[in-house]
Amino acid sequence: MENQVNVGDQNTQQIGQNPLSQPVISPEKPKTNWPLIGGIVLACFVVFGFGGYYLGKQSTNFQLTTNLDQQTPTPTESLIPSIPTTTNTPVINKTTLVEALTKNCVNNKVTLDKLPFGLSQSVKTAYKVQNTVDCYVPEESYARISIVINNAPEFSGDDRYIYFFHQDSQFQGMGNDFQSLSNYKPVTISGQNLYLNVRDPGPYGISTLGVWVDFIGEKKDPSTGTIVRAFNLEIFKGQDILDLVKKYGVKQTDPSGPEYVITDPNKKTQFIQEIISLAGQHTAFKKPAQDVSSDLNGVSF
Repeated sequence: MENQVNVGDQNTQQIGQNPLSQPVISPEKPKTNWPLIGGIVLACFVVFGFGGYYLGKQSTNFQLTTNLDQQTPTPTESLIPSIPTTTNTPVINKTTLVEALTKNCVNNKVTLDKLPFGLSQSVKTAYKVQNTVDCYVPEESYARISIVINNAPEFSGDDRYIYFFHQDSQFQGMGNDFQSLSNYKPVTISGQNLYLNVRDPGPYGISTLGVWVDFIGEKKDPSTGTIVRAFNLEIFKGQDILDLVKKYGVKQTDPSGPEYVITDPNKKTQFIQEIISLAGQHTAFKKPAQDVSSDLNGVSF
């Protein structure tokens, strides 16, 4: 019984030892650090902002690259340049005219198949050419085709002929049919650019017996050194032409000779210039000019 009373007294005493006036200490609440929170939020905004910008830019670049890839056509075979293939086709070197004549001109004749040019059938027919033409080597080195119109004797009728010669050939004989074209008078007849040579034939020279005019055309083949020169000699006896001779000439007293002869050099120059001026429109000049052009066109390289 005593023990129980003591226990109760002890409890009473312990309770009595906690005065009611002593305050109960509660745990202190932590203070909120607003500047720190604001800084963290701002940093988050910056990080997420840059992250969103970077991802958006990457997405845009990817989309742009995809679009460009879709728009750029894929090279096809037609756009890829083809590499030329090498063939074993032999290169044919043309024989020069001098070489052809040196090797193949026999007894002043050369066959057509040995020459570095060809003749059309119209030229062969007009000049009565079959398999050969005349040739001269080594001094002159040229081939020649010639005919005389109406079978008239040479130097008394109209001549039409073609020379094939090398650029270094030397003409031998009367005159020089290989001389530079600058020594002739350029004219245009029916759209054809030709040259005229008003001859001064002997024994009288330019006279009322007839006016001798050469129509000349030329073309070249540099690869073979061939020069083709076509001639057509016309002797004009029309009254209008002969009247020009009277205009610039002197009347002769010899009844066996021509009525008028041009003897003064200055008068002769004036006469030739008037013939050149007349050639482009005079009908008598058209046919020989056409023949010369036809002969040139009938030669192929």
